[in-house]
Amino acid sequence: MRLIGKKLLLLVTDGVDEEEFDELKEGFEAERAEVLVTTPQEFITVETVKEGKRGKDIEVDLPFEMVDSQQFDGLIIPDGLISAELLRKDMRVLNLVFMFNQQKLPIFASGSAVDVLYDSQVLSNSILIREGTPMSQFLSQAVGILLDRVAPAQAYRPTITA
Repeated sequence: MRLIGKKLLLLVTDGVDEEEFDELKEGFEAERAEVLVTTPQEFITVETVKEGKRGKDIEVDLPFEMVDSQQFDGLIIPDGLISAELLRKDMRVLNLVFMFNQQKLPIFASGSAVDVLYDSQVLSNSILIREGTPMSQFLSQAVGILLDRVAPAQAYRPTITA
């Protein structure tokens, strides 16, 4: 209930991990954030992956072409090997991630989605990455960042390894 008035963009494409997507979307919505789903695909649904098999379809709330980073308080990119690979190959996605970073808006990425950040050349203090952290702890840190209680660098500062 702490995120009333906050608007978050959830960026996905085919192959996003179903459980990860659900936990992130439901977690932020439980805090009363408005979470809108977008995809660079031309379709109105995205196929998830669950335990290595095709999962449920996710409906898209906002066409990618209509996304304006200035209308959001943060960006969420969930895990999914296939999804991350497709997202990082799309220059429009890389530009969008870069814009969020330029505006110093928080970016919350999980697992293989960090590759999208690397390819966007975005590794700064406005990023929170979940790698092995329990989802409840990650969401708590993200809420703190959105409420300006915790600087993202204090929650997690990513490092580049060659």
